[in-house]
Amino acid sequence: MPSEELLEKVSHLPTTPGVYLWRDQYNRIIYVG
Repeated sequence: MPSEELLEKVSHLPTTPGVYLWRDQYNRIIYVG
């Protein structure tokens, strides 16, 4: 993966503590953290 693409993906990660639900393109929960 090119570094620019990786930086773009990382820029969308949460920056504050909390509970997060990540969903796939079908709105199914794929991660709870």
